[in-house]
Amino acid sequence: WVNEYYKAEHTILQFSNHGGGPRSVISTNRALCTDDTSSTNNNLAMLYSKDVSDALAAAGYGTNKLDSKKLDMLIFFVCFGASLEDAYQYRNYADYMLASANEVPGYGLDYTKLFYKFSNTCTAEDIGKSIIDSYVEFYTNQPNYIFTDWNKEKENYGSMEKAKYFSRKANTLSLIDLSKIDNVADKISKLADLI
Repeated sequence: WVNEYYKAEHTILQFSNHGGGPRSVISTNRALCTDDTSSTNNNLAMLYSKDVSDALAAAGYGTNKLDSKKLDMLIFFVCFGASLEDAYQYRNYADYMLASANEVPGYGLDYTKLFYKFSNTCTAEDIGKSIIDSYVEFYTNQPNYIFTDWNKEKENYGSMEKAKYFSRKANTLSLIDLSKIDNVADKISKLADLI
C-alpha cells in the first residue's frame, strides 16, 4: 500500500513492540510484536519472524524475479530482536537490520532529533549509525537509564548473565549488514560440525 501511494527511492520498515528473540522470553520464540487486534483475554496473539518474511515476499521483496527489490533497512525496536536467526531470516529482504540483542527501553527512539540527521546523501549505513548515535545520546541523558553499579544489577536479577539480558540498563543497538549473514551462517555451521 505504501509503495503504491508513496514512491520513494529508499525505504525503512520499523517494528516497535515486545519481542521474544530466538528463545522463549515472552510467550513464544521468534515473536516480534504482540498483535493487539487479534489478542483476547486468554490468548496473546503474536506476529512472528516468519510472518514478516512471508509478508515481505508477498509484497515482492527478496524474490528471485528480475524486478525484485530490497528494503534499505529493517528496524526492530523490540526486545531481543538482533539474533543471528532473525538476521538470516531477513537477509533477502533488506540491506541492513537494526535491532537490539537485549531488552529495549520503553521510551523508544528520539525521532525528532533523528529525523534532522537525515539528508538526500545519506546511505542506509549512515542512517543506521545516526540512529545508534541518537540512541546512545538519548539514553545517556535519561536519569532513569544512567547506570554504573553492575553489582547491584547482578543482585537484582540473580546473576550477571540475567542482568546482561534483562536489565533495562543494558541498552544495546546493532546495525547488521545483511549481505554478510550467509558467510556468518556458513562459519557457524562449520563450527557446529567441528564441535
